[in-house]
Amino acid sequence: MRIRGKMLILLLSISILPMLLLRWNGHRIILDLGDELAMEARKSLIQQATGTLQRLVEGHAGKLKCEGDLVVMALQVQAAEIERRLNSPGTDSFGSVFDRIIEPPEGINMPSSVYCKREGRGRCKPIQVSHDRQTFCLPPAMDSGEAGRIKERLSSMTGVYRALKQHSRGVFLWQIIALENGVQTVYPGVNEAMPYDARQTEWYRFAKTGGEAVWGDPGPDPLTGSMAFPVYFPVHGPDGWFAGVTAIMVPVNVVLHGNEQIRMLSNRVASFIVKPEKRSGSGPGIRIIADEGYQGDHRYGWNFSPGPRWLSFKDSGRLEQMGVDLTAGRSGVREISYDGEESLMAYCPISSNGTSLLLVVPRADLILEATGREKYVQERFREEIKITTFVFSGVILGMIVLATLLSRYVTRNIKQLADASELLTAGDFSARVDIRTRDELGIFGQRFNRMVPALEESLRMKQGLDVARNVQQSLLPRTPPEIKGLDVAATSIYCDETGGDFYDFIRLHRHGTESLGIAVGDVSGHGVSAALLMATARAFLRCRVGQLGNLSEMMTEVNRLLCQDTEVTCQFMTLFYVEIIPAAKQLRWIRAGHDPAFLYDPAADSFVELMGKGMPLGVDGDFLYHENSLTQLDLGQVLVIGTDGIWEARNPDGEMFGKDRLKELIRQYAGSSAEEMVSAITLSVRQFQKTVAQEDDITLVVAFLPIS
Repeated sequence: MRIRGKMLILLLSISILPMLLLRWNGHRIILDLGDELAMEARKSLIQQATGTLQRLVEGHAGKLKCEGDLVVMALQVQAAEIERRLNSPGTDSFGSVFDRIIEPPEGINMPSSVYCKREGRGRCKPIQVSHDRQTFCLPPAMDSGEAGRIKERLSSMTGVYRALKQHSRGVFLWQIIALENGVQTVYPGVNEAMPYDARQTEWYRFAKTGGEAVWGDPGPDPLTGSMAFPVYFPVHGPDGWFAGVTAIMVPVNVVLHGNEQIRMLSNRVASFIVKPEKRSGSGPGIRIIADEGYQGDHRYGWNFSPGPRWLSFKDSGRLEQMGVDLTAGRSGVREISYDGEESLMAYCPISSNGTSLLLVVPRADLILEATGREKYVQERFREEIKITTFVFSGVILGMIVLATLLSRYVTRNIKQLADASELLTAGDFSARVDIRTRDELGIFGQRFNRMVPALEESLRMKQGLDVARNVQQSLLPRTPPEIKGLDVAATSIYCDETGGDFYDFIRLHRHGTESLGIAVGDVSGHGVSAALLMATARAFLRCRVGQLGNLSEMMTEVNRLLCQDTEVTCQFMTLFYVEIIPAAKQLRWIRAGHDPAFLYDPAADSFVELMGKGMPLGVDGDFLYHENSLTQLDLGQVLVIGTDGIWEARNPDGEMFGKDRLKELIRQYAGSSAEEMVSAITLSVRQFQKTVAQEDDITLVVAFLPIS
């Protein structure tokens, strides 16, 4: 019987395998479907949550701006009314020692839920206030007549306060006057005065030196203990001299009360008021001014951080990026790890001094719906597995018995081939088979015996190529050098196991200043011979660059030495060598038959090709090379050196990539980094080639010249 018949019986006997494969494939498809549904749901929910958080945090900032304009207008009206009353004749004394005499107002109203003193999280003791009176704090050393006149004039401010407060839609907490002579008033009236001298506050000092309405950093209100923004404006005397300050305290909970919408996404949202500042003894950081917390489903309001608290994440880079955004007044949403959990962080400035609102929502809370879908699919699949398992068990048992009986007859010669293959896999090239049948297995056995010696020879050749490739790769720089004033990146992609392209970085110290030598070469041909010539040229170049002499002498000497090795092989190589001297803002280069390098100036949007006469290395040992130079380099210029494998790459239509596409990519990524430009160019070449195999080596070096 021919092997075809034997294989037919064998396939029939082991048909269990397709059944198992179908079974496994169905299992995999259902699991993949569940994973895809869950993944798509996660992506959709994360995108929706990101947009929602962005809108919410920017909505908070927009609301604060609108209400801030209202507060500033009211404060200006309030200051104008105070100045009109104070600047009437008979009030010219503004100097005494501050020692409060509290005159509480008459007609204290019932306690208000807005005015209460916080005693702990979730507890608030109501404060009795009067919307018909003010509370006056008068210095005891002040003349009683003068005190009476000031009190009489300022008492009429109650109507102004009441009118402004009615139009504030609950934004105002306290309306305060603090004069240089120690007089203080608080509206609405309370049984106690401000428990501190307002003249010692930071916002009073800022108002004294400034001339406009300013929003201060939030802090604890001394009467209620809740977080509030001080908005202050200077009050002046008749001749423009500083008389005092009027201020409005705006509760943080009033202007930032939209977190209920966020709690629809998560019950574990964390809210902060932060500000980018410089940390003592270290670099810039983000200080936590206040945070809002919850106890179960109850929000207990904003808490002031009296001591220095700073935001800290595992990813310090993202923290730095957020600090840059806040300093520049930009909002954003980022994914971070917060308290050991992946989260979304949204932030937006709420004042011109960088004070910002920050919201952190756990990512797991945003994908609960997707997780539920995934569990539902898995549960349905388990039910299906239970039904079909019994059927499969019987079929599998029968197939195993049949396969066992037939395998002894069918697989004897196959086992012999398998044993020999195993010996060959272990490296035993003496393995042979003795199959004397005249079917396909017999033919395969003969070919196997002929294949082993050929495979042994091929393996020896491959090992040699592997050694050559490893040696060649080890000659390329592992990382670009770090030199002040330069940003350098490079890559080399070979089309064979070994290639003829190479690049190198050489750190130099000439005339007491640090410089960088960059070499890009392209050896004719490919394979081991090209790799060896490349290694030789690299060694000659590195040895000669460190010696005395100019670039012309250096390249002439390298060419003379290389020609001694190429007389028999007739190989040659092109080379572009350039030295960048940041301190002198200068380029010096030698062009040995290589394509010119590009120098791009983003400011002028212009390209300069670094030309120069020069013959490829290894052709004429007596050729004299000439040095070229360029001075007065500008800030932000980009130097790009490549091999023809870039612009001569072809797509399936036979079209070449070309230098115009390369220039456009240089122009597009001139504002990024050298590493990003290298990645973008190589990726664009691969995408341009599509299914066409790479025919030539690709080598690219990019150097950004932010020379100061």
